[in-house]
Amino acid sequence: MSLAKKPRISDVRQLGVVSGCHLGEEIVITLPKNIGAISAISAWSPSGALESGPGQGGLSYIAIGTDTGCAMLIDSNKKVTTLEGSGGPAIQCLLVKSATATTTAVDSAQPSSLPDTIACDSDGRVSVYAMGQMFARNVFSAPISVIALDTNPHAPSAFIVGDLSGAVTACHAQEVLWRAQVEAQEPASRAERLRPQTQDSVADPGISGVCAVQFPDSH
Repeated sequence: MSLAKKPRISDVRQLGVVSGCHLGEEIVITLPKNIGAISAISAWSPSGALESGPGQGGLSYIAIGTDTGCAMLIDSNKKVTTLEGSGGPAIQCLLVKSATATTTAVDSAQPSSLPDTIACDSDGRVSVYAMGQMFARNVFSAPISVIALDTNPHAPSAFIVGDLSGAVTACHAQEVLWRAQVEAQEPASRAERLRPQTQDSVADPGISGVCAVQFPDSH
């Protein structure tokens, strides 16, 4: 039995399209020219949208970032909202999440259903976009490599980022909540310490993944 060829991210970059599949309904979107290659992507649907089926429960969204610093938010009706134009550092990772009371308070006279989008780039910038516009930007000392939503019930708008220096930071749009430095593991034995170091054997301090878990309170 022959196996079907899996799509590669390089194929998507060369075609310049974004393809999303929602319960059997496929949406293909042709991206604008001259925005660079896709370097990051994130998807979000409102609670209950997947159970309700296509066209129900609110719009779904895909955020894309490129190696020229362009960031866009695309809804399931193919409407494109440009968050950041080309010409900046490469977008490393993205997070799309529900709009919070903090970000929707930017312009309460014009409420929007757009979710919040967080873009992290190779210059260590963490940019928060609310209602399709820049809301806040923090700059860290190293390129951001990963991002995840925080599950802290006392900080509903918080998220966690990891960078290439080994730092893990919990923050929200305008404040750093806490930061931890993950040290590279030293060789355990004398033999390992005396072994010639190659590029593959040297510990990489960069953070390659983060996640947050909220355990139930037994009290």
